[in-house]
Amino acid sequence: MQIENKVDDHEVECDPRFRLFIHTAAEPHQVPTSLAAYTSVIYFQQSRYCIEEELLDRFLAKEKARIEDDRTALRQLKKNYKWSHKIHYRLVIAKNIIH
Repeated sequence: MQIENKVDDHEVECDPRFRLFIHTAAEPHQVPTSLAAYTSVIYFQQSRYCIEEELLDRFLAKEKARIEDDRTALRQLKKNYKWSHKIHYRLVIAKNIIH
């Protein structure tokens, strides 16, 4: 079933399930009344500072996870190094005792 709407002097047939989303930088009072009559105008504004803060928070959250992974890997390397160093030291001592 088609729905007929009249926008200005034009008749437009639309499917009732049809949805159109338009993005604009215009404030609600700048949207022409002929268009505003057939739309739901949602006004959303965010300052550059707020956007920068949000992006920085996202970046830091990802970096913290990466840094923690690096830290865990370094701890494991250190632990492995200590074991290999102890084994090497014992081998050197054993070699000196044998000779």
